[in-house]
Amino acid sequence: MWMDHRQPETHADLPDNYRDAASQALEEWRAAVSYFDRVSDPDLVEFASFQIEAARRKYECLMRRARAEAANGQE
Repeated sequence: MWMDHRQPETHADLPDNYRDAASQALEEWRAAVSYFDRVSDPDLVEFASFQIEAARRKYECLMRRARAEAANGQE
């Protein structure tokens, strides 16, 4: 839920300085979705939804920066 499953499993094509951060951010996003799927208390569901959104935005921000840097030929 709440994930674009077309996201890459590996980040080998990213500039070196973004690979680990992008992989970690994607794992955080997946963990947040997993947590959301396991909770039922309304307060925890709300918390989990915020956590998912924050993790998604972090991942997307890193990916935008990495693509921009790769497009500029910086590594």
